[in-house]
Amino acid sequence: MPATQRPKSAAAKRPDRLLSEPQGTDLEAKIHLWRLSRRELRELKNHLSETGSLHSSELLLRHSIAFGHGRLLVRRYLLTCALGLTKTDLYEPHFLKASMALPPDELARARVEIAKVAARLLGIRAAQAVGSQGASAREPDSSRV
Repeated sequence: MPATQRPKSAAAKRPDRLLSEPQGTDLEAKIHLWRLSRRELRELKNHLSETGSLHSSELLLRHSIAFGHGRLLVRRYLLTCALGLTKTDLYEPHFLKASMALPPDELARARVEIAKVAARLLGIRAAQAVGSQGASAREPDSSRV
């Protein structure tokens, strides 16, 4: 492997590890499993900013819950919902607790800022979808030989 190329993290190799729910364990044990390494965090943040990935956003939200990041948890929850998260029952109690600790004006500012970020990320996602459809329309189908 070239020196400039780094091996993929465990999160990149096995993303299901981070989104799967272990059966028969209590909530605290599940939350502990949501902790990410610094390397995984860096890769997920880069992936989120490049692709607008809901999956990456949800993993970052889980990490913030696991570490008890109040303000960051609120921002990541708002972003994840704006990117399309529909099943919020697992995260909503943590969001409500953290948002209650924030001054109302700070929560309102966070909502406005996150709406702008979400719009940018959704635009990236839409552009990639259009680009991939255009590329597939231009490329000949090699399966029809």
